[in-house]
Amino acid sequence: MTMWQHLYVSGTEKAHQLSGEIHDAVFALMATGLKDAAVFSKLDDERDGTYFYFSPQAERIAMTFGAKPCERSPLRQEVGSLIGGDQTVINRLFL
Repeated sequence: MTMWQHLYVSGTEKAHQLSGEIHDAVFALMATGLKDAAVFSKLDDERDGTYFYFSPQAERIAMTFGAKPCERSPLRQEVGSLIGGDQTVINRLFL
């Protein structure tokens, strides 16, 4: 079974650059017909970093960026903002 995956990136500049790369990768994957791939980001102000959460359908992208499996599926309020994917995927992933 495919799981959610996560990646933590220290530093806002590095996270911003990576966010753009992830965004492009998600839309390239969606162009192949896979519509449920999504990646979310959430800032960690305490440690000056960013968490990235990859939906199970974005596994290929997660592996590309070195993400690790989550211990459990995250809740909607835990994953932050959608940075790559179709807005309608939010309802399919969290309902």
